[in-house]
Amino acid sequence: MLLGCITVLLAAISLLYVKQEVSEIRLEAGEAFDERPELYFKGSPLAMKLIEPSKVLPDTKLPQSYVVKYYLYGILTRQVRVDVVDTTPPDIALVETEPGFAKGQNIVARDLLTTCEDNAYGEVSVTFASGQKEISFAEYGSYPLTIVATDANLNESRATIMVHVANPPIILGPTDFYVVRNQRKVDAERLLSYIEVLDEQDGAIDKDELTVQFSNFDDAKEGDYSLQITAQNSYNVRAVKTFPVHVVDENNMTDRLVLDEKLLTSVVLDGDTGSRTPFIMKGDLSLAQDYAKRNEVSILYELGGGTYAYGNGVVLDLTDDSVYIASNYHVFGRYADYRAMLQFADGSKTDNYTYLGGNEACDIAFIRLDLDALSEEIRQYLFEPRLSIARAKTIETGESVFRTSLYQNKAPQTVQGIFNTYSIKIFTGQSYSSFQVDMKQGDSGSGIYDQYGYLISICSGIAHENGRTINCGVRMEDIVSEFERCTGKCLYAY
Repeated sequence: MLLGCITVLLAAISLLYVKQEVSEIRLEAGEAFDERPELYFKGSPLAMKLIEPSKVLPDTKLPQSYVVKYYLYGILTRQVRVDVVDTTPPDIALVETEPGFAKGQNIVARDLLTTCEDNAYGEVSVTFASGQKEISFAEYGSYPLTIVATDANLNESRATIMVHVANPPIILGPTDFYVVRNQRKVDAERLLSYIEVLDEQDGAIDKDELTVQFSNFDDAKEGDYSLQITAQNSYNVRAVKTFPVHVVDENNMTDRLVLDEKLLTSVVLDGDTGSRTPFIMKGDLSLAQDYAKRNEVSILYELGGGTYAYGNGVVLDLTDDSVYIASNYHVFGRYADYRAMLQFADGSKTDNYTYLGGNEACDIAFIRLDLDALSEEIRQYLFEPRLSIARAKTIETGESVFRTSLYQNKAPQTVQGIFNTYSIKIFTGQSYSSFQVDMKQGDSGSGIYDQYGYLISICSGIAHENGRTINCGVRMEDIVSEFERCTGKCLYAY
């Protein structure tokens, strides 16, 4: 009986037999602990099946010693010591492209890495070999920089990269864009046509190489938007510039331009399709004068008996099929029954036009020419002046202006002067703009321009009253309103 009990007991013990083969192991930080009992123990199949580790296993990202306990039927049977150590340096990767920086710009060591990871807990310190986290260079050139990444357990990784110090590109353009709502499709490509990117090292940078962000823009919805341009030169030095873009209803545009006081440095995008005087952002009197010659027209009437009447006109609007010219009523209207010979600054002449009408009180009138009747050379030569009621209303007293006149078979003549006031009422009761620019017979109808290429007024005549001599010109708002009345067309002159 006793022998049978002993036999049974021994059989039971053999079924639950376990022997520990491994009592301690070493793991690299971050290496997973393998809990399988057969790695640490040998024993009967039943025991090996029943033995299990504690539910709390070591966090191997924290270097230290742990004890893992194993239980059989809930009874502590064996334990394994796990020593977690960290001998692995941080994993780092440099940026793919050798970066560029401006002179004096701070270069941050961490910013030159795309990857900086460690297998263990703790902060990774990233510095240059000098120990500095940031560095800058006062001179242009290319510099090798060694980056050192050190983990909390003093394991260290190093990598060297070449950086370039150079001037960043210069992004030039208007301070703002003003877009007239719902008049003409506006997209980033159209705005980019007004932007230039220059680089000291590379010269002009192709616009196809720019990074453009222009999201959520809707030219049918009033609001303020932005166009962001990023340019990078061959030294990988970048420049970023943001241009505000304002979508404004046509009925509010003039008031908005007057209020913002940015017209002279901004571009207004509307429905006009003609060839306008190019944008002169910084003001250039000489350049504006060259452009103005392409707006001017000489007008000569042969009245018979050796008598002539002559004056000037301004190419006010160019369309797909027409050229519209403005002059005084006392030039076009008074001699409407006669046929004038028109001459442009390039010497081209024509008498093929249609008189459209005018307003004698404010002394403005208009004619129309078929574009097809003009030579290709003159069509390419002509410009519209820049037109803006806001500019004409806000030009300051004493600001430089000039008049350009054209006479038959003579070179254009330009006279400089200063602006007086946008609106002054004379003895006739009519309001005119006034300026101190010499005028003589034949200058009627010539344009008064500013240094930015804007048409400010059209010369009308000289008024003498109360001992004063006032050089008068048609106000821009009268030019616009009468043009639209006489032609039925919109003149984009906000």
